[in-house]
Amino acid sequence: MTTATATIRERRSFPNGNFNNAQMEVLKIFNNDFTDDQLSRLRMVLVKFLNEMVQEEITRKLSAGELSLESIQNPEMHYRSKTATV
Repeated sequence: MTTATATIRERRSFPNGNFNNAQMEVLKIFNNDFTDDQLSRLRMVLVKFLNEMVQEEITRKLSAGELSLESIQNPEMHYRSKTATV
């Protein structure tokens, strides 16, 4: 991949081709020279964090009536949108 191609992909990945503050902080963290074990541990921390965010969003949507346990458990229902078609 050429530098120009990488730049084009970066612009598509990030609004205005720039990183936001959160993205910059994550890049700073990964700029360190981690061992494979340390990277594995860091990955688990990030997965735990993202799981907590998803659980909070599910709880919020359940409380607001935007989501039901039935819709979560029913594989025939599309979980992203009431108007989605398959």
